[in-house]
Amino acid sequence: MISTLFVPPTFTVFVFTYCAFIIEINVVNQVFIVGNSLIFGLILPVIVFFSMRKEKRISDIDTSIKEERNAPYLLNSIFCIAPIPSFLILGVNYFFSLLWIIFFINTLILYLINKRWKISAHLLGAAISLGAIMFLEGNPNYFLLGLIFMIAWARIKLKIHDFAQVIAGALLGFSITFASLIIFYKYII
Repeated sequence: MISTLFVPPTFTVFVFTYCAFIIEINVVNQVFIVGNSLIFGLILPVIVFFSMRKEKRISDIDTSIKEERNAPYLLNSIFCIAPIPSFLILGVNYFFSLLWIIFFINTLILYLINKRWKISAHLLGAAISLGAIMFLEGNPNYFLLGLIFMIAWARIKLKIHDFAQVIAGALLGFSITFASLIIFYKYII
């Protein structure tokens, strides 16, 4: 149940929504940010996933065969880039374009790692959220930390991943996100 409910797209919508209400004061931009995360972070990835399931290109709901993960990862990386031009045109806070770039980078690295080794995209998505929120708030979000542990336990218990794979997913998502935000805000802005 935990593994099914907290899929990576859930965290995409969560982190964009959470951050929109912390950072963006313009209500129209808040709605735009949340709407884009719903379309590009949840709806399109879910449509791709279930279309591939229907076509038998993905054999089970957990995508346990690592080779079946490659196409969705590539398509999802494209979805991560798509909202950025409209964010820049409308003057949405740069944090949100950077967050989409971070999702893009993480997804591409996930794709490359998946060529050799299957790591947990569930933990990657949760840890991206943790890294972004921790950067903004300056302290760990204990709710997310607890959720990360529960998802890791579920993925291991379901025998979809082993301990190293869930740790790798969590470390990759958190470290790329947190480091990217620090570098961007310290050296670029």
